[in-house]
Amino acid sequence: DLAGNTSTWVDAFFIRKDVLAPPVPSLVSPADLTITSYTTITFSWSSVSDTHSGTDGYEIYVSTDQYFSVFTSSGFTQDESCGYNLAEGLYYWRVRAKDNAGNYSNWSSTWSLTISTQVPSTPQLLSPEDGTITNNQQPSFDWTDSTDPVGISNYEFQISTDEYSVILENQAFPTTSYYSQPLTLNSQLYYWRVRAKNNAGVWSNYSSTYSITIDTIVPTI
Repeated sequence: DLAGNTSTWVDAFFIRKDVLAPPVPSLVSPADLTITSYTTITFSWSSVSDTHSGTDGYEIYVSTDQYFSVFTSSGFTQDESCGYNLAEGLYYWRVRAKDNAGNYSNWSSTWSLTISTQVPSTPQLLSPEDGTITNNQQPSFDWTDSTDPVGISNYEFQISTDEYSVILENQAFPTTSYYSQPLTLNSQLYYWRVRAKNNAGVWSNYSSTYSITIDTIVPTI
């Protein structure tokens, strides 16, 4: 003061200035280019550690536009995952981290996700024609291609002697709409049908059922 007296020291305080961005999170799931029929989606990413002021949380953007000009959903969370209910469509998503000083990381890479709940078109059986009688014990089966906006994953072929309570063969195979019978069929009446599965895991309805009779019995005179 003006008389020359000095006070005692007050407690010392330190202020740390943090202007450094936290590390960029890495996306974990759903994997890039995932196609699914589920409409409740859990997005997850790696945690990041900010050594300066600590990690405050993460911001996620989900959009129908790859440039994120249209925001379907956005949010902030302190977890490394969050869930959204989404309609059918193609989505893009990305994440960034925020530290306790308010600095944001760069955005993560952008991944895409397609949701499809549509049922593929039902295959139509082509050959052998319904009611065919033949002595060929290894006939080939053919049907029309199924169609779907997200593509066909595979077909399921079934052949039975009693309209599917006892199935002799149940084969799932790639997108070829044709099947060569590896089994040697005995002389008998058989029933067969086909269905398709799309890349989202959704099955079509079964086709109609055709019958084929294998007859290798030599007629008597």
